[in-house]
Amino acid sequence: MFYATGVAHDGGDLVVLWHEAADPGLDHKALALGYRRMAEAPDPLDPAVCTAELRLGLNRQLHLHWSSRWRREGRGEKASLAAVDWAALSAGEQEEIRGMARHLATWHGSHVRRGAPHKNVLDTLLEQLALIYAQHSGLKEGHHDLPYAPASRFLQFASLALAPFFAASEVSAVALARRLHRARTAAVRRPLSGNPTTPSRDGKGGVQRHR
Repeated sequence: MFYATGVAHDGGDLVVLWHEAADPGLDHKALALGYRRMAEAPDPLDPAVCTAELRLGLNRQLHLHWSSRWRREGRGEKASLAAVDWAALSAGEQEEIRGMARHLATWHGSHVRRGAPHKNVLDTLLEQLALIYAQHSGLKEGHHDLPYAPASRFLQFASLALAPFFAASEVSAVALARRLHRARTAAVRRPLSGNPTTPSRDGKGGVQRHR
């Protein structure tokens, strides 16, 4: 992941994915909306929903998340949408694909900015660390629902993981907690449709769902 963002250097699939996501020429809003529609469609893999451009990103997600499973099951080295029949998938597998589409919608949505494009490597790394932490720690919550108090295990982990690459003041647990709070609050206030909303409050000045 650190190689993929350019903090370190490599040449794998993640590098390609990062540079595509950071490309200011991409219509991130259109992609985010497309992946959101895909996640909500009765058949997300229907070509009418899963266009060639959307299929490319989803196929990479499938490769990253399912290839090891396919190797264990003797289904080949790399998972590919070309070999996937939506109707033949289990309910759990279907939900995984919907989750990949939702993740891609969030990924591209995070690059939607008013005015000039702004690429924030640290925000992206923090988002990806949250995804990794949620996937491998056995938590039932999605990665967007991880607690972000400075003393939380996730932010302690993220601070240690990021420390070799950034100034200590940028990646202390306190600094990361503030950054994550700002990012999540902004995401609630700025939906992809562009219609302003007011986030619900918990009575203590905080946005509900965040701990």
